[in-house]
Amino acid sequence: LLDSGQAAEALKVVESALAINPNALDFLGKKAAAHFLQDDGAAMAAVQEAMLAFNPSASVAFREPGRVAARHYRFAEAAAFQ
Repeated sequence: LLDSGQAAEALKVVESALAINPNALDFLGKKAAAHFLQDDGAAMAAVQEAMLAFNPSASVAFREPGRVAARHYRFAEAAAFQ
């Protein structure tokens, strides 16, 4: 869903997974990426901060938004995340 730009639909799937495990870093990374696609930098930063508070080494907080940014040809932003 994220690769095809369906951020709102992706957030629904992500939230259902996070209802089971609210600290699932892979899904939190996808949530941050969805907020990025929605151009909601504040929400993305809040998710990333929560991830890093839980695990200071959680590179997925930046890796997943970077991957999604590159898939949408937003290369400068992707490079900054990576």
